[in-house]
Amino acid sequence: MKTACVALALLGSSSAFVVPMANVRTTSSSSTSLAMSSEPMTRSQALSNLFGATAAVAAAAAVPGVAFADGAKSLATQSRARGIYGNRIAALKGAVDKGDTAAIVAEQNCFRLFNSGVYSTDKAKFAEAEALAKSVVQAAGAGDAKALKDSYAAYMKYTEKKSGYNGAGDGQGFGSEFDYKNRTPLGTVYQR
Repeated sequence: MKTACVALALLGSSSAFVVPMANVRTTSSSSTSLAMSSEPMTRSQALSNLFGATAAVAAAAAVPGVAFADGAKSLATQSRARGIYGNRIAALKGAVDKGDTAAIVAEQNCFRLFNSGVYSTDKAKFAEAEALAKSVVQAAGAGDAKALKDSYAAYMKYTEKKSGYNGAGDGQGFGSEFDYKNRTPLGTVYQR
C-alpha cells in the first residue's frame, strides 16, 4: 500500500516536469538537424500539472504510518534495559553505602533509561519508578548520604533489582542482539 502510494506520488510529480520531445528532421543530405518544437504551455496546463503533483504528494502523506514499529515495548527490549541499566544501578550500591553522591549524579541517566525501558507498557509503574528515581538523584545532588541510602533502598525494593540480574526467560544468551549480555562483560567469551 505504501509502496503504491509512493510510486503514484513519484509518477504524478514527474509528469509535471515532462520535457517535450524534439522533432528530428532529415534533409536530403546525409546530415540530420535537430529542432525543438513545442507549443507553449498555457497557464492552465501548468497549474494542472502542479496540482497533479501536489495531489500525488498529499495522497502519499495522507497514508498513515503503515509500517509503525513499536519495538520499544517488546519483551526483548524490556529485558535488555533491565539487564544493562539495572546492573549499572545495582553496581551503585557500594557508592551509596560509602556516601559517594558524585557517583550517583554521574550515573543518573541510568535510572531514566531503566524506567523507560522496563516500564514502557505500564504508565502507572513508570510514574512511580520515576518519582523514586527522582528522589534518589535529588538526595545525591543535595549531598545527603542518609536520604540517599533510604531513597536508593526504596527504589531497589520497588524495582526488585538485585545485583547480577539473571531474569527468567532471557532466551538464548549473549549471541542475540537484544540480549542484555551482548557487548557487556557478562557476554565476554574467552578462547584459548
